[in-house]
Amino acid sequence: MAATGRSGTRPGPAGSGNGDGVAEILERLNLTRHEEVVAAFSDDEEEITRGDAEWAIIGKVLSPSVLHITTIRSAMKSALGNPFGLKMRSVGDKPENLFIAEFGGLQDKNRALDGSPWMLWVRILNLPFGWMNEKRGLRAAALIGDVIKLDVDEDGKATGAFLRARVAVEIDTLRRLG
Repeated sequence: MAATGRSGTRPGPAGSGNGDGVAEILERLNLTRHEEVVAAFSDDEEEITRGDAEWAIIGKVLSPSVLHITTIRSAMKSALGNPFGLKMRSVGDKPENLFIAEFGGLQDKNRALDGSPWMLWVRILNLPFGWMNEKRGLRAAALIGDVIKLDVDEDGKATGAFLRARVAVEIDTLRRLG
């Protein structure tokens, strides 16, 4: 069987000359005027406009489930009183449930942080079967905050894999726990 070309080399692009290295090919590369523009970036640049960092907070949803940012946003908008200019985005790995909330102004950010207590729906997981009722569920939920409502049926029993409760939590307590 006859072989074509040199042994151990691959044919390159037309006109590249077989056997040329990457450096030689790049030397013959012709750029247009638009392609010659260099975009240089530096970490020293002042790009942050007033408010981007000052009016933002980072948060974490403590949940065994990964939550989508739209779920977090809808819950937080109502909990924060639908502040003007609220923008939220996920940060970090999805399982971490981290988000950044950027507010339209310092007043909205401060109201969110100082607006204690926060009313939250919480899921209490891995309760013994005998604790999945109103009497004992209230005791378990009270360990988190002031219980506003417990999600139980008319017989006072919780259904499902967890006990759901709405609790009022002081924001400083959340900061210490988180």
